Amino acid sequence: MSPVKTKILVMDDEVPIRKFLGISLGASGYEISEASKGSEALLMLADAKPDLIILDLGLPDVEGQDLITAIRSRSQAPIIV
Repeated sequence: MSPVKTKILVMDDEVPIRKFLGISLGASGYEISEASKGSEALLMLADAKPDLIILDLGLPDVEGQDLITAIRSRSQAPIIV
């Protein structure tokens, strides 16, 4: 039985940044989920149940502070901005 991997949700609208973080963190053994829009990320929170969230405050569809408020209503995972 393999150990449970720490789940990280990466929210960033720039593909190169998501790709870099996904490859780097995945190679370190983390399970990565990616979202390019805030609305997409909020939908993923229930399924992904991340242990950590990496958040770009400049997403195209949701203001950063509004997104943090919405995340907090669904999850207590730490958020790195």
